[in-house]
Amino acid sequence: MRETQPMVESGLLVAEEKFGSTDKAMFVFPAQGPQWAGMAAELLDSSPLFDERLHDCAQALEPFVDWSLLNVLRGAEGAPGLERVDVVQPALLAVMVALAELWRAQGIEPAAVVGRSLGEIATTCVAGAPSLSDAAAISEGLLLVPANSGRGGK
Repeated sequence: MRETQPMVESGLLVAEEKFGSTDKAMFVFPAQGPQWAGMAAELLDSSPLFDERLHDCAQALEPFVDWSLLNVLRGAEGAPGLERVDVVQPALLAVMVALAELWRAQGIEPAAVVGRSLGEIATTCVAGAPSLSDAAAISEGLLLVPANSGRGGK
């Protein structure tokens, strides 16, 4: 079993050195990872702010995808599943951005935002640059890299 405690302790030391405390919030956005079935759908139904922000994300993604973000998150019949990388990555980006908005509305302002891969796009968007539309375009660009890998050019 992988030991994680030293990594956590190391992260806390960095936070304490950088921010003077370990009790300030930090938003951490993943590259992908596990998706919680139903979480976004439940928040769509229970949080008007989350719903509004996800609608903004759906609109930003619309030029780049041929599926409905809201249908995917609700598991609607005929919607593609989250097992597809071309679906899960933009959907996860949208959920991360909407969650950050929800957390901020609850008074949780991060001392820092960090991310890895796709999480880096969410991080920059949550920090204010790029715009949501640009973040959607960048996330689509990430999906093209593996599809074109090894094809090279002469």
